[in-house]
Order: sequence, then structure tokens, then C-alpha cells
Amino acid sequence: MQKTKAGGCIIISMLEQKQIKLPQNIKIFFSVIGTERFLVFKNLLGTVSISLKIPFNVVINKRENILIFNNQLYCTKQKYQFGAFFTYTSNFILNFRIPAKKTIILRGLGLKANVDKNELKLKLGYSHESVLKIDKNSGNTFFIGKKFINIINYNKLILGNLAEKIYRLKKANCYKSRGLYYKHKKIRIKVVKKT
Repeated sequence: MQKTKAGGCIIISMLEQKQIKLPQNIKIFFSVIGTERFLVFKNLLGTVSISLKIPFNVVINKRENILIFNNQLYCTKQKYQFGAFFTYTSNFILNFRIPAKKTIILRGLGLKANVDKNELKLKLGYSHESVLKIDKNSGNTFFIGKKFINIINYNKLILGNLAEKIYRLKKANCYKSRGLYYKHKKIRIKVVKKT
């Protein structure tokens, strides 16, 4: 192992290597756009496609059903970046087998939701209708009932961001619990003080 200094950064001439065994229900492709490289995941049906940006110091090779991650010449700071990217990718592949789901409950009179083309329309008791635009490439799937919204996605980050956007439109009232709330989240109802 050789160490040299460049721009106040210690460069270590050593390759670090890690491996991930791929499940059978995932197809993986490599994509290059300009100077950026991406790792693209697809399910067997081809209905879900999600990409991860590969850091510049990481080289990925595929041999049969194994992904091999190599950390090329790196600063000591980039060693942590390599480890974080590897951990994120391995967790992402594990979660990609089964999609994540969030359920938002609509409690109260007149609360309704429906999907129209690329828009989620919500009637939340206001004089106007709340509208959220749905990105086609986000991979979100909606199942809407009379009093609930189910959102399913393989990417937990995209799923969580969308669910939080919907939830913040009308949080549940802490006195009568009317509004929107997550299915598995408990609401503490405050007692109204009588004067």
C-alpha cells in the first residue's frame, strides 16, 4: 500500500472490493449520460425501473448473478462514501424484491380521493380541491378506497416523500382525529377542557 499527498488529501493506492449476490427477479443494466454513470434496476415484467447514480470512484462489474464493487484510487474521505454507497445498494436490492406500502386513512365527512390521469385529487373539506401531480417515472401505484389511500413503490424514499406530501395537506385534528393520518401511527387525542 502506497500513500501520496495530492491537494491536501491522502491518496491510497489500494483497491477495496465488495460483492452482492443478486436475486433472480431483478435485471440490472448500466447507463451512461454525459459524465455520469447509473445502475438501473428492473423487475422481470419491466414495469418498474429505478436508477442509482454511481460515485466517480466506484467501479462496478457484473459476473453472472454477482455484482462486484471496486473502490479505485481514493481519498480517505471517499472510503466512507464507497462504504455508504455499497450499503445503500445492498439494502436497496433487498427491498426491491418486495415493494413497500404506505396507507393513509381519510377520517371525516366529505373527505375523498381519486386519481385522474397524472393527478391525485383530494377533497379535504376546503372550498377548493387539492391536486398533486403524479410523476409517471416515480413508480408509484395507487389503490384508493372510500376511506383510505394505499401507495405502493419499490423505492422507499420516493414513497415516503409522496406520502408525507399528502399527509401534510390536512393533518388529523388532535381533538376529534378528523383529517389524514397514517394507518400504523397512533394519534393522541387531547381532552377538551370544559369552562
